[in-house]
Amino acid sequence: MNPRLKLAASLILFIVLIFVMIPDMLKRDSGDFNIDAPVLSEPSADKTDIDSEPDTVLEERSHMFATGNLNIRSGPGMDNEIIKVIPTGEKVQIDERGDIWYKVTYRDATGYSHSDYLSDSLGDNTQVNAVTEGFVEGVKQVNGLILVNKEHKLPAEYSPGENPEARSRLDDMLLQGEKEIGKPMYAFSGYRSYAYQENLYLSDLYNYGQEYVDKFTAKPGHSEHQTGLAFDIGGESKCWADPCFDDTEEAKWLADNAHRFGFILRYPKGKEDITGYGYESWHYRYVGEEHAVRIYEEGLSLEEYLLMQ
Repeated sequence: MNPRLKLAASLILFIVLIFVMIPDMLKRDSGDFNIDAPVLSEPSADKTDIDSEPDTVLEERSHMFATGNLNIRSGPGMDNEIIKVIPTGEKVQIDERGDIWYKVTYRDATGYSHSDYLSDSLGDNTQVNAVTEGFVEGVKQVNGLILVNKEHKLPAEYSPGENPEARSRLDDMLLQGEKEIGKPMYAFSGYRSYAYQENLYLSDLYNYGQEYVDKFTAKPGHSEHQTGLAFDIGGESKCWADPCFDDTEEAKWLADNAHRFGFILRYPKGKEDITGYGYESWHYRYVGEEHAVRIYEEGLSLEEYLLMQ
């Protein structure tokens, strides 16, 4: 081929290649922008960010439910005055959360409640009718009655909450007592969890010493309050959990009438060596009317009665 024709052909080929490659190079330099590609729109204002939570969830988390005999106290501690008692299952507003005590509001009352008595839902604590139902793993029972004392311990995970049958009969008893003697009575302490009792035991040990707790305060797992069947009862004088309650009209009425409602005086006078605890005129345990009447009429402690079964 003529050298001049060969050079001309090469130039023509080079020019063709330039025109073919330039558009493709421009596309790569511009980030592969395609003018025909759809443009993604901004998220609409009514879409919820994946990391955010709906307002309804936040609102629900500001409330909890009372799972037992919930006291609202004037301050974060057992020594503070009870300003209101919340019925089981009631919804409570949570204002502040602490390690143990929560600041709460219920209707017109604002104060502090122990977190063990609060749950995010009513289904967290399964109620157990320990009076009539049979075997519960790790729990000592005789003839359907649960036994808790210094020798028989409840598992730490045993947390039935307040027994509804016992609570209903307690309310009946307190109402009837007020009708008969003209003085109101209050259950100021009911169900306690294992953790709550542990905190109470250590507090009493620190404040009052070993001799006192051996006589009046159960170790964690050894408290009847953990069964949800025991209640401490006081009168209007606020002479609660103290020997000054012993000779009051309220204490005398309870001692003579509690069996009518299925309750027994759990730690009677003169039975200290059997029960392991000192006389407590305020501590009552629900066992059902049939058992309570027999225990009352025969003047027995629960331990003595169960030995007969």
